Order: sequence, then C-alpha cells, then structure tokens
Amino acid sequence: MIAVNLLDWRQDARKRRLRRWLWLSGTLLVLVHIALLLWWRGLAETTQRWQSQLTLWQQATQRAQQLNQRYAEAQKQQQTLRKQAALRQQKHQRLRQWQAFILQLESNVPDDAWLSTLTHQQGTLRLDGLSLRPEATRLLHHRLRASDVFQPWLPGALHKSADGPYRFTLATGKAEGVGDEK
Repeated sequence: MIAVNLLDWRQDARKRRLRRWLWLSGTLLVLVHIALLLWWRGLAETTQRWQSQLTLWQQATQRAQQLNQRYAEAQKQQQTLRKQAALRQQKHQRLRQWQAFILQLESNVPDDAWLSTLTHQQGTLRLDGLSLRPEATRLLHHRLRASDVFQPWLPGALHKSADGPYRFTLATGKAEGVGDEK
C-alpha cells in the first residue's frame, strides 16, 4: 500500500479557507464600518438639521413674543388715544352746549332785565341780575325752566333796591349735561 500523506493538502486547504474567511470577514467588517460611518454621518446631518430648525423655531417664538408685546402696547396706546379722543369729543360737545346755552340765555332774558353775573361752580349754575319789574324775573325763570340744558332751575332771592331795580338770583341744582365737570 502506498502511503499518501494528505496532511499537507489538508493544511493548505485549511489555510485557503482561513484566508477566504479572513478576507470575507475583513471585507464584511470594512463594509459594516463604512455603513456605520455613513449612518453616523447621516445622523450628524439630521441632528444638525434638527438643531437648526430648533434654533429657527426658538427665534420665531421669541419674535412672536416680541410682536405680541408690541401688539399689546399698540392696543394700550390705541385705547389711550381713543379715551383722549372721547374726552376731546366730550369737551367739544360741552363747549357747543355752553355756546347754545349762552345764545339761548341771551334770547331768554326779557328786555327789562339784565344779568350782572353768571357763576358756574361745582356743577351748579347761578345767575344774578337786575330787573325793572318782578314779572321779568318770573318770566326769565319760566323760560329757563322750559329749557332742557340745566335742570332744575330754582328761584332765588328777589330784592328791591333803594335806587329802583330789583336784584334777583336764579340757580340750578346739580347741573346735568353741559355742566358736568369731571
């Protein structure tokens, strides 16, 4: 029998298989490493994108808060301006009413009576004057009561002077409308 030594052949085959497995394992390891690097790079890019979006979102939120503050300030300013305009309007309305009252008062005073003072103080109006006849004072009082500007008109004192004319006083209670002072 011939003795054949297959040990060298087996060892060579084992070495070839080992080299093939090492080569395949190395290639697989390099491929896994490349895949991990690509995944890590993608993850880094995604993280950076999310970070930039978060930064943009935070800036937008901060800007929105600033705009809300400015809007609230603008609303307060607008409300203040509206109040000022309303006050101006009220003042103009009172002035027009006073002008109408003065014109009406001029036409309400009888020919034989005249006013010496007109006093407006703390919501009351007081008229002092002179008349030649007491009926003129009553007529003035009646005409003023018919007017709707100041109500109620209260008759005051009527005194006869030593030198002739009658002194009279007419006053209102709390003045409404025109006389409101705030």
